[in-house]
Amino acid sequence: MPLARSKKYLFWLLIFPLFLSAQFTTGKLDNGQIIEFGLPKNGGLVWDFADLLNPSEEYQLNQKLIHYNDSTSTEIAVVTIDELKDGWGIHPMATEIGDDNQIGKADKDNGIVILLSKKDRKIAIAGGEGTQIEVTSYISKTIIDHDMRPHFKNGDFFLGLNTAIDSIIRVLEGKYQGVPGGGQDEFPYLLLFLAVIVLLMLFSGGSSYDDKEVIYTHDGRRIIRTRRTGGFGGYGGFGGFPMGGGGFGGGSSGGGFGGFGGGSFGGGGASGDW
Repeated sequence: MPLARSKKYLFWLLIFPLFLSAQFTTGKLDNGQIIEFGLPKNGGLVWDFADLLNPSEEYQLNQKLIHYNDSTSTEIAVVTIDELKDGWGIHPMATEIGDDNQIGKADKDNGIVILLSKKDRKIAIAGGEGTQIEVTSYISKTIIDHDMRPHFKNGDFFLGLNTAIDSIIRVLEGKYQGVPGGGQDEFPYLLLFLAVIVLLMLFSGGSSYDDKEVIYTHDGRRIIRTRRTGGFGGYGGFGGFPMGGGGFGGGSSGGGFGGFGGGSFGGGGASGDW
C-alpha cells in the first residue's frame, strides 16, 4: 500500500473516535437535533414555561426558594414544560437540567430540580449528589404521591409545589415526619430494594458449599476430604446517568438569585404522574 494512502487511513482511524465523542458530548440525537437544557438567567429559581402559575404564585415560590438559598446555599429549582420530546423520560430530563445548569454549589452538590410536564402529566424530583442522603428516592416518591399529586389533580399547581417545597426543606433540616399514619397505603419500596440487594449478594457467592478433595494413599486407598467454603461476594453499585448540554428558551419573573454555583447531579430522586 502506498505511503500516502497509509497516512490517509491512519488519519481517519485517529479522527473517527473523536468524531463519535463529539456527537455524544453535545447531546445530538439520530435525527440531528441538539438537545438544549440550559436555563436562562431570570433572577429567580422558578421557570414556568408551561404557564401553570400566575405571577403572584410564581413570585411567592421564587421568594421562598431564594430565601432558603440565601440561608443554606441549597438551590431548589422549579421547572415546568409543556411536554416531553425526543423520547426523554421525566426523571432523566430533570437530572439533565440539574447537571447542565450546575444547580447547587460545586463543593456541596446541593441542588434539587422539581420538573413538571403539563401535557404528559408527569412529575420528577432530581437531587444533586450532596442531597441524596436526606432526599432519598423513597422520600422523593412520598412527596410526589402525597404532596403534589392530589393538588395537581385538582388543578392547584401552586399549592402542590408549595407543599412539596416545604416538605423538601423539612427533610433537609431533619424535621420531616413523613406521611400521617406511617404511609401504610404505600408499597414498601425500601424493603423491596433491600430484599433485592440481599438476593443479589446471595446469588453472587453468598451461600456456603462443600469443596471435596480426593486423596489417594500409598497403598491405594481413596480418602475424600471436605473443606467448607463460603462468604458474600462484592456488590458493585449503580451506574450514573449520561449527561448532555444546551439551553432552554423563555424565562420567568422573580428577583434576587445571583446564579447557580457549579453543582453536579448523580441520578437520585423519583418520578410520578397525576
